[in-house]
Amino acid sequence: MQKAIADIYNRVNLLRLQRVIATMEFYRPKVQILALEDVQAEYRRVAGGGILKQKALPYVLCLLEKAIAECVGLWVRREQFLCALGLYHGYMCEMRAGEGKSLVAVIAAVLCATRGKVHIVTVNDYLARRDSERFNGVYRVFGLKCAHNYRGHPDKRELYQSDVVYTSSHELIFDYLRDELEGGRRNIRSLNTAIIDEVDFVLLDNATSRFSVSSGSFYMPNVEEYRLAKEICSVLDGLEVKRNLNGDVYAERLRREIGAHYVYSFRDGSLYLTVVGLDFLSRVFQKEDLLLASPGFCRAILDTLRAKHFFVRGRDYLVEGDRIV
Repeated sequence: MQKAIADIYNRVNLLRLQRVIATMEFYRPKVQILALEDVQAEYRRVAGGGILKQKALPYVLCLLEKAIAECVGLWVRREQFLCALGLYHGYMCEMRAGEGKSLVAVIAAVLCATRGKVHIVTVNDYLARRDSERFNGVYRVFGLKCAHNYRGHPDKRELYQSDVVYTSSHELIFDYLRDELEGGRRNIRSLNTAIIDEVDFVLLDNATSRFSVSSGSFYMPNVEEYRLAKEICSVLDGLEVKRNLNGDVYAERLRREIGAHYVYSFRDGSLYLTVVGLDFLSRVFQKEDLLLASPGFCRAILDTLRAKHFFVRGRDYLVEGDRIV
């Protein structure tokens, strides 16, 4: 029954998107005689206000078709337009190898750029560099700045101010971790849309990979918070869970119903405070919501609990003198 409902839902959405593609035939003869300067002017006229109306989509797609043909020498197929429209409307789309996913991402990025900054996330740095260089001319036609995010970039803050940023998933994760360490100084800003290539790999297969980044000399943790966390953690009751905790409805029910202060799973290295644990800590420190009032201290508690259960001296870390390495 659920599969039948999903099939009907997909068919209705496809019909709606196909009507947009069919309407392109009305505008195509007019757009094909335009010069690139005129294409840019028409795009600004239609989408310059920051809101791209549904009725303007066929015309903008024709403008994109013209710009891509002139700048890259490629002719966009009907299926690629259909997939790009699906991404623009927030759907997950499946394409086989060789069907032109890179070109689809360009079309979707230009459409989404009317709403704010766009990230195009790929599986490796080679693809990110290749596509950013190949399609940079197309973005320039529409007045958009395209950039390639790579390890060792001299100015990450300026990079993320670009309208479209090509990045590997790994580099984006490490930039996020660096932002977390630097506190108030943020590099990743104004993210409105992310277009993900190989979404099954990035969000599923690679989701359980562990990422860590050295804090560097600029990061000074609050030692007193960690000393207090060590004392508090000694009186907290934990419960080991055999199943995965990540993304599981069972996990949320478990966190609410059991009497332990926290739950953890060796299977995926997850550890969470339960509702019971958060209420206990809020009463101890006489704060209505400790998580909001003292996020740094809550992080110290979680770090301490993870170190207690998941890290073994001599296996996960060494102590040399007064330093952990």
